[in-house]
Amino acid sequence: MTSIDRDKLTERATVHLERLCAGLADRHTGGAGNVAANAYFADIASRAGLDVERIGFDCFEWEPGPAYLETTSGILTAKRGPYSLPCKAEATLVAATTVGELEALDAEGCVLLLHGPIASAQLTPRGYPFYSVDEHTQILSAIEAARPAAIIAITGRDEMAGAIYPFPLMNDATVDVPSAYVRDVDGPALLAHVGETVRFTMDAKRIPTRAEQVIVRTPGTGVGRILVSAHIDTARETPGALDNGTGVACLLGLIEELAGRPSRHTIEVLPFNGEDNYAAKGELVYLAANPDGFSDVTVVVNIDAAGLAGAATDVSFYSCPDVVNEAAEAAMAPLASVQTGPAWPASDHMVFAMQGIPAMAIASAELTRVVGEIAHTELDTPDLADPALMADIVEFILRLIEELDARA
Repeated sequence: MTSIDRDKLTERATVHLERLCAGLADRHTGGAGNVAANAYFADIASRAGLDVERIGFDCFEWEPGPAYLETTSGILTAKRGPYSLPCKAEATLVAATTVGELEALDAEGCVLLLHGPIASAQLTPRGYPFYSVDEHTQILSAIEAARPAAIIAITGRDEMAGAIYPFPLMNDATVDVPSAYVRDVDGPALLAHVGETVRFTMDAKRIPTRAEQVIVRTPGTGVGRILVSAHIDTARETPGALDNGTGVACLLGLIEELAGRPSRHTIEVLPFNGEDNYAAKGELVYLAANPDGFSDVTVVVNIDAAGLAGAATDVSFYSCPDVVNEAAEAAMAPLASVQTGPAWPASDHMVFAMQGIPAMAIASAELTRVVGEIAHTELDTPDLADPALMADIVEFILRLIEELDARA
């Protein structure tokens, strides 16, 4: 294999991760931190001499903040729902735990409490491009048909929403019913006021803005493409180190190593801008930029939630032919920290895996801990990451490219 300066690779990983997390605000799609992160990514790739394409797109952002529910017992502070519209209402407080209860309820113009089964999981956004959940579609339709003045969801934890507590029931700019959410432990106090007149105020904003999808390419000498991705966006109010600053830092390290390295495959490096966004806009922009499809793709390698200090790195496989599996096995053989791991049916590799395109996912072997205790919270800081593990990931990908080139 072409030689690698491990010390330099580790040092670069540290610098890139700190720049992405400490030097910027959160990187939610369309926000100032996201704009700066994409500009930083494009600048590093341009300086390395690689081809850079930047495709702009329309999106929304929103501002976190409080909402207030005034009852006869006092004022309870709730959290604004993502992308919620504002609300100022004096209305009857009503409640539902199931779609059936909601459909039977006269909730028009009321403040609607959702709790129990109907609020047990974050609702998949309407029109989400890669999958849908019928039950969630029914809940959204029932909410809109009920025409409440606003909804307040009583929620706890949901793995699909990361480690955030409580989680927002809706994360969707296509729903115009104002929404807020509170902790499950506050539920009983709220439910005691069902049937009473309450005041609900929320100064929320849904803000049209622009973002971009960056595509970096290094042309190959032969046919076929290898796609390497990691989502650059984050949830709101999180440094996003493991989710997914480490993945983006690995992409940047890879870019710097690819400069001047010939390859038979064309390599595309993709900081997807939308994995933590309700509409996955960056992913859709990239798909639209490939109208001929992906029949020429040898494999997609996606990095997410990787690099947790003290944990190995898992690689999982989706619809990969023997030649890709054999190349990956050879690439990981010299790297003690990289191993085959269980399938993970989430993140951007599934965009391709669901189409039968060969894909790999690179994540921490302690993925459950990352998702359940760290992701989407203020705890997701760079000190949790090990730059040496990130260097191993970059080396694995470089070795994989060389192994696949040799088999092409």
